[in-house]
Amino acid sequence: MFLSELADFSLQSMRVFVHVATLGSVAEAAKTLGLTQPAVSLQIQNLERQVGQALFEKQGRRNILTGKGEALLRKLLPELERLEKIMTEARESEKLHDSKLFFGSVAGLGEYWLRPRILDFLKIEPQARFLWDIAESDKLEEELVTGQLFLIISTKRIEDTRVVSQVLLEEKLTPVGKKDEIDRLKEILKKAKKSDRFWEHFRWIGYGDAEHFDPWTLRWIESQGFFVDRRFKYSHRINSFSVITELMKSGLGISVAPLHTVQNEIKEKSLYALDTKDFPPLINRLYLSYREASLNLVHEKFKDWLLKTAKA
Repeated sequence: MFLSELADFSLQSMRVFVHVATLGSVAEAAKTLGLTQPAVSLQIQNLERQVGQALFEKQGRRNILTGKGEALLRKLLPELERLEKIMTEARESEKLHDSKLFFGSVAGLGEYWLRPRILDFLKIEPQARFLWDIAESDKLEEELVTGQLFLIISTKRIEDTRVVSQVLLEEKLTPVGKKDEIDRLKEILKKAKKSDRFWEHFRWIGYGDAEHFDPWTLRWIESQGFFVDRRFKYSHRINSFSVITELMKSGLGISVAPLHTVQNEIKEKSLYALDTKDFPPLINRLYLSYREASLNLVHEKFKDWLLKTAKA
């Protein structure tokens, strides 16, 4: 009978196998799938019994694929993703009505560059519904690989055979602040020697919280040929670009920020940027990444829209 051999296999076992193989851990796979660890282990044991060979071997706390396991993953994964796409498209309306777009991006980009573009996209697809997560690149990558998100914009090219990563755009990061502070920074930079600790004479505002903050200021200073040691201090660490902008407008410091976050302020001349040939901006490349086999129709349309608007 047609497809009779499939009666011996469980789709859930295959799905569990892919998660354990991808994450390298029964515990992490169980957490991601919302199952208990014994339930995950049982699914793996059942699949190993069905194929007649061990698929994993233990190395410490990690579950490492055997040769048989690697061969099975390589063949099985694209077929499961194709099946997932077929079922997703069958569930979604062909007219894209009530389509949910599971999407993620790094901070700053979403607040400024993406917001007006999403509004433009919704004029074309008013029925689209965004489920949008803003997080660090590593977390976004994990959510993409495990199927929680279908499209992400992050600062990393993802080296995974299931994921397509394309350069979306390049942010220009440069010191921004009140005119007198930017002018003073420019003059000091022109006179500074490579060993000078000129950066101690300025109040720097960093993006981030008390424990985690961006390295953009340090990277920009180093890109100008200066060494910055660990004594570098931020006057303020803020996890909102809107608040950082207000602090800069009040003259409370300089921030190395993406230019797209302060376009209006620079246009209105309430803030100035140090973006010159002598002091070039720091380039921060952003990638659009997605699992192509899992995209539904609205994801495809939004992906093409983002690439088109970024290119424009």
